[in-house]
Amino acid sequence: MGKIIDCKTLSQKIKDDVKERVDKLKEKGINPKLTVLTNPDDEPSKAYVRNKKRVCEEVGIEFEEIPFNKDTEYKELLQVANSNNPVVVQLPINKQIDNDVTWEVINDYYCRPERDVDGFFKDSFVKPATAKGVMKIFDYINYDLEGKHVCIVGRGKTCAKPLVQMLLDKNATVTVCHSHTQNLEEVTIECDVIISCVGKPHLITKEHIWWGSVVINVGLSVNPKTGKLTGDIDFAACKDKAEYITKNTGGVGLLTTACLAENVVELYERRL
Repeated sequence: MGKIIDCKTLSQKIKDDVKERVDKLKEKGINPKLTVLTNPDDEPSKAYVRNKKRVCEEVGIEFEEIPFNKDTEYKELLQVANSNNPVVVQLPINKQIDNDVTWEVINDYYCRPERDVDGFFKDSFVKPATAKGVMKIFDYINYDLEGKHVCIVGRGKTCAKPLVQMLLDKNATVTVCHSHTQNLEEVTIECDVIISCVGKPHLITKEHIWWGSVVINVGLSVNPKTGKLTGDIDFAACKDKAEYITKNTGGVGLLTTACLAENVVELYERRL
């Protein structure tokens, strides 16, 4: 059986470090704060926001949540726009305001490099939290990526695309697969590392991986057969072939929130 990567312990290490850095900022009179503009009508995103709030409270970062829909008070949005603390615009945007004007406001006021805690936009000072968390896994398990063949399944901008450059910076050979890739199994089985970022239940089975590979699950979705949150990786089937493997829940998601808190601190530390 492969070694299950302990993302819970790794996330706690990150949070412990962040808390120390938050305390040092507070000694200098700086109180880090994160503002999240939420979609009050989207149930799945509410869970993500609760997780962000919990982690911020653990490390001492002030957390502000503002519902972002047609009923949001203009003065609240103006107040956020005129402040300079990091901001998360929780996706998906409320359908009633998902238009060009809204996105122009978001890009102009909330996604400036010094406030872009997600690291999604051009010239951002920080790296996207999920991709950053994935890269921390390799350091944690002492896995040298140089010369390794890594397959990223998915091409989303929040994790898959940022990972490509991060992996190349470690001298890995990177292959990206997506919905138009033919014979996915033939590609993945040749790779040392598989990172799946799709959001399709059990997309990756034991037939997709070679003995001794590293298998990392990022994508989560509700399995229509069970109604339960399920990963891209068929964990039960793959764990005996992989050398290292993450759990589907209680895995990379824990690192995402910890790295988001780390990004908040990094943005404040740049101002010193």
